[in-house]
Amino acid sequence: MGLHSKLEKGFIRIAEEAAIAAAKTMGLGERKHSDHVAVEAMRVAMNSLEMDGRIVIGEGERDKAPMLWVGEEVGAAVGDSSAVAVDIAVDPLEGTNLCARPSGASSSPPASLPPLHGRSASARRGPWSWPPRWPPPRRSG
Repeated sequence: MGLHSKLEKGFIRIAEEAAIAAAKTMGLGERKHSDHVAVEAMRVAMNSLEMDGRIVIGEGERDKAPMLWVGEEVGAAVGDSSAVAVDIAVDPLEGTNLCARPSGASSSPPASLPPLHGRSASARRGPWSWPPRWPPPRRSG
């Protein structure tokens, strides 16, 4: 199962925008600022994409960081029944401390899949669709 081809390219652009924004803050020692610019860049990029998206797994609640919150609707076609609908799992900046220090080991990984209505986000378990040429994360342990 794959995403609509325009969405595949769009999700690559979303990750690129968040990574570029965060890279500009790299090594400044301000992890919350790094996370904030990645979140805002990702939100702007998602809202420019022709999709009816919903964040089902977000980030930020744990550390009170800026966030794309669970239940947030994103995309240029929110509410349009003819648009491609997707549920989205996101962490705009994986490795905020790594970005704040000049290590170069942080990333901006989004994942999406067709929506699953009537179930809570915590019950959601793939199959996640990763953008082409971007390998899924390795499981540790």
